[in-house]
Amino acid sequence: MWDSDPGPAIAEGLSGAAIEMAGAAVEVLETMFFELPVDLVREAEPPRAGLASEVEFSGTRNGRLAVDVEPGMARRLAASFLGREDEQTVTEPEVNLVLLELANMLCGNALSRLEPRGGFQIGAPRPALVTEGGAGWLMVPVESGRLSVRLSFRDEA
Repeated sequence: MWDSDPGPAIAEGLSGAAIEMAGAAVEVLETMFFELPVDLVREAEPPRAGLASEVEFSGTRNGRLAVDVEPGMARRLAASFLGREDEQTVTEPEVNLVLLELANMLCGNALSRLEPRGGFQIGAPRPALVTEGGAGWLMVPVESGRLSVRLSFRDEA
């Protein structure tokens, strides 16, 4: 089993916040969805249009987390999270709700790793119609597909 400590065992070529985000993603996928990594977490190009959700946060640091999941993987994740053996019993609304909760869990886990004593308010997760481009995307390959996640911070004015 992979160690959820974000180090060389799960990530390649990452540093700083990206290592913490990789560790958070692996831990959430292992503990909440029973998905194990099949390769190292790496920086990647922005994902192609999959099913996406996002959540904004404020407090010690301000920003946003976006997550994009391949459609087939989204249904498998939802089935695992909901304790269903047959993924065909999972409805589209359930898939969408689980993706929202996935963004929430990833954000909370990553922020607690980055700022253990920080204070945050995590907003309500929402569907993202279009995945944003740009740098900073991580690709997490697991048994049922690939998850892409991006944690971005806004400068406080």
